[in-house]
Amino acid sequence: MEITLKRVSKQYKEQAAIGNLSLSLREGEIACVLGPSGAGKTTLLQILAGLTSYEGEVLGRPERISYVFQSARLFPNLTVRQNLEFVLPKSEHKHIASALAEVGLAGKENAYPHALSGGQAQRVAFLRAFLYPSELILMDEPFSSLDTALKIRLVELFVRLWNKERRTVVFVTHDAEEAAMMSQRTLFLRDGKLIADFSDDSPLPRQYGAVSDYKSRILARILDEE
Repeated sequence: MEITLKRVSKQYKEQAAIGNLSLSLREGEIACVLGPSGAGKTTLLQILAGLTSYEGEVLGRPERISYVFQSARLFPNLTVRQNLEFVLPKSEHKHIASALAEVGLAGKENAYPHALSGGQAQRVAFLRAFLYPSELILMDEPFSSLDTALKIRLVELFVRLWNKERRTVVFVTHDAEEAAMMSQRTLFLRDGKLIADFSDDSPLPRQYGAVSDYKSRILARILDEE
């Protein structure tokens, strides 16, 4: 089911974070949201999640939504297994061990978040997002604190999880490589308005550093804002 925003606006005091925005998100697509600081990217995610008030209409918003942040935001007093159990019905707990093995975390079930590396914690966060039976996954710069090699591995992992059960994904980034590697669509915001919307349906994930018309268009938009 499509998610449609109709003339959506969000005002913070004197400033419009989102201004009269209309767009439709196709079911099962990965869309990235780019734009300079203050463009309204995170506000858009919050509106899609139903976490903030707004004017206008959002049609087709699913009841079950996963949200992945820049940091993993695991419960520090719960083990990895308990963090995953938190979003699952009891009947599904038996699948946790195999799911952790699939993302390279076999044997980490009883570890606490403080004992995980940043990359391991983010893998748990991605797994939690997919294990929860959501129809929409929202991500706010989930790779921004990672080094390049780890970022590439986690993008590949995320796409592998997505390919198994294609959920609608909207993620915010400032990185043209992230957008080019894992998005099928780029939404570019400026001052809360949608100023560019273009797509590439080639297979995911795409190679890091590869040259393409899609990536060139993303870079051109970013450089235009400098």
